[in-house]
Amino acid sequence: MFTMETATKYVTGLVESTGAAQATDFDVPAIVTTLHRLVEDWDFDIIDRRTFWAVVANYLLVPCTDAATHTGSPAASLALVKDPVPVTH
Repeated sequence: MFTMETATKYVTGLVESTGAAQATDFDVPAIVTTLHRLVEDWDFDIIDRRTFWAVVANYLLVPCTDAATHTGSPAASLALVKDPVPVTH
């Protein structure tokens, strides 16, 4: 039986399976909600991979900074990083 919990584990597993990112880099609950609306089911195996990754890409979390430009100093840049926020389109 597929549930919101199994769907969340599915999304987390696929995102982390690439080794390029962690689930915490994305708004996983929003991804799960969007995919559920698309297929009207918690079984996401029926979604083609192109659609899946397009949805995932829309919910990448980016660090929010107070500075409009990069200072060139990694230490200074890291000091400005706050909690990640969803990218809005």
